Amino acid sequence: MNENEFDQSLKLIAKSSIIVFVGFLFSKILTYGYRIIIARYFGPEVYGLFALALIVFNLFVAFSTFGLAEGIVRYVSLYRGKGEKNKISYIFKLSLSILIVSSLISGLVLFILSETISIDILHNFHLILVRGLTKLTRSDYA
Repeated sequence: MNENEFDQSLKLIAKSSIIVFVGFLFSKILTYGYRIIIARYFGPEVYGLFALALIVFNLFVAFSTFGLAEGIVRYVSLYRGKGEKNKISYIFKLSLSILIVSSLISGLVLFILSETISIDILHNFHLILVRGLTKLTRSDYA
């Protein structure tokens, strides 16, 4: 690799890092913003329920992704270094299909088990995703 290619690579890395940093910063500002709005206008009880729901959702996301994002990074860089672009395309297509199927299954399981998770595990009737689908009322759990 000559000096010119090295300089271009460093410039590309610097530009990409700045874009990622700005996106990350914007994401964090929006996250803190909506959390402040929830806490201030809906109270600590609703914010606590929101935080519990996010924890349960993030657990399902962690298990449904199977760590494929890290695997994609590893194998794409490996195959790119070897110049095997057809394998990179195959990895993307396979990972995308696996993620779509596992996400749909995970979302369906979360929807079906929402009542069980909220009442039996977290002991909170207010966490049920769709209360209109159940024939149970608040007095059933008091």
